[in-house]
Amino acid sequence: MLEAFRRGEFDQLEIIGQADEKEFFELCFQEKMLDALAQTMPTDRKKEEVPRWFVLAANLSLKLHLENSFYAFERVVRCGGLLSALPPEIASKHLAPQTQQILLECRGFNDKNHYTRTTPCDHDFLRKFVRDVPAADPALVRLRDRSGGGRGRHRAPRGRSRGSDHTG
Repeated sequence: MLEAFRRGEFDQLEIIGQADEKEFFELCFQEKMLDALAQTMPTDRKKEEVPRWFVLAANLSLKLHLENSFYAFERVVRCGGLLSALPPEIASKHLAPQTQQILLECRGFNDKNHYTRTTPCDHDFLRKFVRDVPAADPALVRLRDRSGGGRGRHRAPRGRSRGSDHTG
């Protein structure tokens, strides 16, 4: 491994390991910390198909892996410990004995998807949920803005398209 590192074959090193993350989330679930935090989390959503405790867990997992993009969610779930800490009826992560590949099987939280899932929810759902957090809570607004979930951050002004050199 040291030789591969010297050759520059690593793009990034993460501070937290899979076992540490699994232990962290197991403690969070055992002590019902995420449930308690989720009760205080504001939302304007009419229906809640993915529970708020999972939205918090997913965002914490991204932050533990120093990720600021929701696009990284599937990779973080694959290499992190969150799935291993979840109840097996929501998700499982195990090594296939014959192929030695990591198998991810997630049921998710609704019955809309009729295909094999590799994450309990889509990364875009997480982005939209954080984007929709009311602006009344400054801490959550900072989380939203740092993770690229803010409304209109990358939109061109009305009547103009991106890349347009129209000045008027």
